[in-house]
Amino acid sequence: QFKNRTNIVIALLSFGLAYVFILFGAGKLISTLEWAGWLPKWFDGLFGASKLTWTKIIGVFEMVLGVGVLIPKTRNLFSAVMALHLIVIVFMTRFSDIGIRDGSLFFMALALFALSFPERRQ
Repeated sequence: QFKNRTNIVIALLSFGLAYVFILFGAGKLISTLEWAGWLPKWFDGLFGASKLTWTKIIGVFEMVLGVGVLIPKTRNLFSAVMALHLIVIVFMTRFSDIGIRDGSLFFMALALFALSFPERRQ
């Protein structure tokens, strides 16, 4: 019965994180100019790309992460990358509303990462 509850928690975490990342990623592609305003100034010109280009790149990256946590075989890898992505945002935004929200998402991604490894038989 515990294993069934664990699977429910994994599914809820996966769908919750995928929902946020796919929608926010799509939002960056649809409303690029609005989302570009959230990027730090130093992104403009980084590796020769504008903030608008970086916003689109990050949008696609976030959508890929969102889809990746939905696939059981890639869930642990994508949840780890997602957690790293989120912790960078938390450190960049600090104690703002975004930092607090993404800090919570970080812990969700970390929990999904921890739960995504197959159990070893003893």
